[in-house]
Amino acid sequence: MDKVYLAHHGIKGQRWGVRRYQNEDGSLTSAGRKKYDINEDGTTNLKEKYRKGQNVRGVAKSAVGGLLVSQGVRSLVGAKKGQMNFGSKDGKNTLNRAIFSMTLGAIVVSSGVKNFINANKNKTFNATGMGGTPEKFDGKAKTRAQVLALQNKQNSKKK
Repeated sequence: MDKVYLAHHGIKGQRWGVRRYQNEDGSLTSAGRKKYDINEDGTTNLKEKYRKGQNVRGVAKSAVGGLLVSQGVRSLVGAKKGQMNFGSKDGKNTLNRAIFSMTLGAIVVSSGVKNFINANKNKTFNATGMGGTPEKFDGKAKTRAQVLALQNKQNSKKK
C-alpha cells in the first residue's frame, strides 16, 4: 500500500545559509547593525523613537484626563443650576460620580505629564536593559538586544 506524504524541497533559486545580517560568529554585519539600529557598543538608537512615542502618549493622556475633569465639573455645575439637593440619594450619586470623574481625570493628566518628563529625561536608551551599559551587563540575556550586547562584548574581548 502506498503511503501519501507531503514533501518540500525548498524554493527554486533560494540560497541556503546566506546570512545578510550576521557574521558566522553571530556578530552583526554593518547591514545588520543598520537594520536593528544598533551601535558598535551594543546600544540602540531608539532615543528619538522613544521620545516621540512618549510625547504622543503624554498628549493623549492629557487630553483624555482633561475631558474627564471637565465632564465632572459640567455635571456638578448642571446639578447646581438645577437646584439639586446633594443630601438626597440622587444628589449624592451625582456628586460621587463627578468627584470620581475629576479625580480619575487628574490622575490621567498627571500620568501624561510623567510621559512628557520621561521623554526629555531619558537621553539614551540602552539595548541591554536593566540600566547597565553593555560592558557592565553580566546577567542572563532575556531579550534579543541583551544577546546582541553580550555577543558584542565577547567579540570586543577577542580583539
